[in-house]
Amino acid sequence: MSNRTPHFHQRLSRLLVAAAMALAAAQSIGGMPSPLKNVADIETALRDPSCIGQPFDIAGDIVEYARGVSNEWNVIVRAGGYDLFVKDKSTAPQSGAKTGPDSYSYLDRVRFIGRIFEGDNPGDAQLLGYLRAVRLASGNTDNVPEIALSEMTEHSSLGRLVHIRGIVRSTARDESDPNFVHLLLRSDTSDAHVFIHITALTPFDPTLYLGAEVRACGVCRNHNDNGLRRHIGHVLAVSGLENVQVTRPPMSFANAPGIGTLYNTTPRQIANSGFVSVQGAVLAVWGKNSIMLKAEDGRLVRVHLQRPDFPAFGEQIVALGLPVTDFYSIDLIHARWRQSGLPRKRPDKAAESTPRNMQIEYKGKPQLMVRQQGKAVRFTGVVRYLPERDASDRLVQIEADGLLTPVDVSAHPQLLDRL
Repeated sequence: MSNRTPHFHQRLSRLLVAAAMALAAAQSIGGMPSPLKNVADIETALRDPSCIGQPFDIAGDIVEYARGVSNEWNVIVRAGGYDLFVKDKSTAPQSGAKTGPDSYSYLDRVRFIGRIFEGDNPGDAQLLGYLRAVRLASGNTDNVPEIALSEMTEHSSLGRLVHIRGIVRSTARDESDPNFVHLLLRSDTSDAHVFIHITALTPFDPTLYLGAEVRACGVCRNHNDNGLRRHIGHVLAVSGLENVQVTRPPMSFANAPGIGTLYNTTPRQIANSGFVSVQGAVLAVWGKNSIMLKAEDGRLVRVHLQRPDFPAFGEQIVALGLPVTDFYSIDLIHARWRQSGLPRKRPDKAAESTPRNMQIEYKGKPQLMVRQQGKAVRFTGVVRYLPERDASDRLVQIEADGLLTPVDVSAHPQLLDRL
């Protein structure tokens, strides 16, 4: 026994030394402290410049994701009641081989291991950069609730991952940031702004969505503090076009109801409508994209085209667009047109008139004679203003009867060469 005792104590001392070394290695890898795992501690460390380089190790659910300018992933992970922005730094210097999912979906359960980095630009806040990411479970949005558009404005909706549904009344790639697509949804008496994060190189065809009913999944955010959209209020932030589902395609020339179906309805029903069509003869063309039709029932309809592709004066066409109303008439916006196959109508003979005959005075203020709208008139005057050759408008100011009358010659710009 006496011969074995020193050997036993020697082994024990070696085991204790090895355990201590392992503990030290776990607490400090390359001189760094052990990783933060408490989300509140991470939030505090992000505001402390001395914590740059501090490692972290967290797991949470993905509620937003998008590609960055260098094709890296930027995600917002929800963990411990916090939303943390985490940036893909797996390709940063000395980070080793890139590891992590090739793509993300809502509610993916992901573990992120990384450290706190300086902001990308001078003055930017510190950020969490992940060096490794492991998907623990794939996300499923089947149980994400659908809320009414009117609920989007409620404070209780902020931060929630939700579905919303509505008719797309307007859509375009964002003019200030091509990495976003904007949809304006309408349902009942409410509107909702939807901003879809894509890359600037992602193809986007607005005709697939305009006039369609869609169901979008995203997070309700308050963009009042956003410099680009300072006064827009609550919006739905959507991560990618894959989270916008067309539930009812837009109406086409073949199946759209006629505009006459809306004549005895309310402004609310008009605003909630999808595409409608109208057939008529072209009476006038003006501005960059506007035409006036005389419909088959004799009503006048202003049509604002998606593109400045004008039909000829007197041509009979079918226009397809979204209806809007000024409470006097129903107009079409975001419209396109095709020929009706009917022969061109000859214009009515223009009646002699004067600017004073086209106006009345009410309480000393001139007002246009609404009854003359859509009628061909002719008057004589002196040209007082011509637009520049490269001007976007084609307005000529003509003086007659002591009044200046703007005349739009967009349909016949060659007239400017004679003046």
